[in-house]
Amino acid sequence: MPRLERDRVVSAEARAALGAEIRHLFDTGAGEEPPPRVPAEKLVAAADELGLAGHLNRAVKQAQPCDQYLETVKGLLRPVFMKHTAAMLEATRAAEAAALALTAAQVPYVMYKGPFLSEQLYGDATLRRSGDIDIILPRGRYHLEAAKAALGKLGYRHPAVHGKLLEYFETEGNELPLATEGKPVVDIHHGQYDDLPEGAFLEIGTRAEEVPCGEGGCQRLSDIDALMLLSCHYWTVPRAQSLRWLVDCAALFRKESVFRHRWVELVRRWGFGFYIMATMRAVQHTFGVIPASPGLRYLDEELAEGERAVCDRIAMGGPENLPDGLVQMVHRMRMPLGRRVGLIRKYLWPHPGRILLNRTGPGNAVGLSQRCSFAVKRLIRALRTR
Repeated sequence: MPRLERDRVVSAEARAALGAEIRHLFDTGAGEEPPPRVPAEKLVAAADELGLAGHLNRAVKQAQPCDQYLETVKGLLRPVFMKHTAAMLEATRAAEAAALALTAAQVPYVMYKGPFLSEQLYGDATLRRSGDIDIILPRGRYHLEAAKAALGKLGYRHPAVHGKLLEYFETEGNELPLATEGKPVVDIHHGQYDDLPEGAFLEIGTRAEEVPCGEGGCQRLSDIDALMLLSCHYWTVPRAQSLRWLVDCAALFRKESVFRHRWVELVRRWGFGFYIMATMRAVQHTFGVIPASPGLRYLDEELAEGERAVCDRIAMGGPENLPDGLVQMVHRMRMPLGRRVGLIRKYLWPHPGRILLNRTGPGNAVGLSQRCSFAVKRLIRALRTR
């Protein structure tokens, strides 16, 4: 069976050690037994590969006491961090230019992830690494052509990739990638997702927050929308990359501004309760972070017994063994693109675990883990025969 690219580079031990050191970001490591450590070279390589060089750099600076091991990490991390910061400064300039172009064209948008999310969570646009610029069009295809025209003035065009890949993004992901030389790819999210109901997608624009940007203001996600979407993203990446999303969720769970304005009703209405609770338990398990709101206990009380069991399973082992995560897992396997797309369509759409979001009563959660396990085994069998 083909192996995941990231898992070949970053071992489980390195990921665990990296997560333990990043605890210093949240001041939750005091008084605990020192975590198992890997050689400093492996720790820095893992941070570089997983996009967490900025987080590790800040964490080791905050660590008290700073022993010889962390001093070695600092020395090895310095050139990696400088490379990371230079790339993110360029990404910030590109993101601001794209946002201002859309504003000038009067296209409603919300900046998602990237430098805007980094500034939102950590007060530093360069801390969180991002390989592309994600933009949500709350009104979907209605503004898609205007957005393409506005970004086209900056040189953005359809990337020179296989047609099947563009077709997959367009039909399955409601996502349009645009590229220009020397700048990050822009991904325009313009439609309804299976895990994001259309009404929730439209509402994102009404709650967007304006922040300073270049010569004007740019629209970014509200804190509660960021938590809901990042909780979903935590499910959709394999274990090798999930640590980066989990750090972001941990930062949001610590922000009191997330838990305002009848946020519980919003989460209930759009069915994000399970995602948020699963992510919260993973955050507590990995970083020891206690959320800023006691209101989360109400969401926990609404989970069925089977759902709680799945939450615990995710917290201990990551979400990749559940159907959502398998979509990204298949993408990273070494096999022809057409075969990967075919496998996704045949085995993962619709997700067998989608009942979590569309349940009509707690009884529907019974047997969820068994169905998820069956889906995983079915996909593995299919891959082994190809």
